[in-house]
Amino acid sequence: MDHQAFAQMLGNYGEFIGAIAVVVTLVYLAIQVRQQNLESRAKSVHEILWGFRDAQAVFGHPQAAQLAARVMREESLDSLDDEELLRAINLVIPMFRVWEEAFHYYKGNRLDPEIWESIVAQNLQVLGMHWGREMWALRRHVFTKSFAAFVDTLEPQQYRLRVIHPSD
Repeated sequence: MDHQAFAQMLGNYGEFIGAIAVVVTLVYLAIQVRQQNLESRAKSVHEILWGFRDAQAVFGHPQAAQLAARVMREESLDSLDDEELLRAINLVIPMFRVWEEAFHYYKGNRLDPEIWESIVAQNLQVLGMHWGREMWALRRHVFTKSFAAFVDTLEPQQYRLRVIHPSD
């Protein structure tokens, strides 16, 4: 074999090995991107659920629970004085704000549909109470237009503080 043919053969092997290296690199990068996407989704779920825990933990404080129970009994938010109304708004708005964040995560494919559906179901119950609807009407303008439009299309669900047993 002459020198030129040998050089050609080595060049062909080099191209072949280079092509394999490119394919291996692309497969590796695809695996890494997929892994990052999974981690990003998991982080999104964690952040959203942490936000809901924080927003709802407030109701564990006696004054907040008393106010929430009172608001649930009242026919309208009009029966609250300004201080009570402000405190009531600050009880509910953080839940709506976390819901809005979840909405944008969901729209960006960063939130699992099953988690999203449970978040929507929970907030539909808040909207099912007169004060939830009134709070939304008072503050819907502070949320993104796309989220407000989404919420406005929903049918509120009845809120139950206690479980209704089938035998009842």
